[in-house]
Amino acid sequence: MEKNIKSITKVRWTVLLPMLFILFSVSSCLKNGPYNIDFSNVGASVDLPLAAANANGVVPFTFGTGSNTFPVYVNMASPAVLSKATTAVVAIDTAYLNAYNANNGTSYTLLPDSDYTATSFNLTIPAGQRLDSVIVTFNISKIDTDPSVSYILPFTIASASEPIEQWNHLMIGVTVGP
Repeated sequence: MEKNIKSITKVRWTVLLPMLFILFSVSSCLKNGPYNIDFSNVGASVDLPLAAANANGVVPFTFGTGSNTFPVYVNMASPAVLSKATTAVVAIDTAYLNAYNANNGTSYTLLPDSDYTATSFNLTIPAGQRLDSVIVTFNISKIDTDPSVSYILPFTIASASEPIEQWNHLMIGVTVGP
């Protein structure tokens, strides 16, 4: 019996000591070091999250038959949510589309305004929240399905109550699929 207790104690120490070593050596990763960045003093700004994920480029979407909706989100970016509302005005930006075509050798065509409707372009992100959106409804039956035409619906943040980030141009590539 005494031999079993010694054996169990030996096994416990052979497992416990390496575990303690790992625990204390890994915990050093949690300490602040010279490469720690303090974001607590960064100010708030607004952006289009989908534009940020796609570097202000074309985001292709294929819609089926019928009427389809698409939210264009505006994000209030900050270390913590604000205690006041943030306003933003979103607009259709033909100048950005033209500049994009010229700079990239593309020939995207502005989606005719008769092919979609949108909720208000004047957005308010309530205090304590991060997002608001323009809901775009595409009338798929009106969109020309000619494969030689590439339609784009270009959005931009025209103005906002907080600074506007560089991710403020969203170009939705609209195609009609099966």
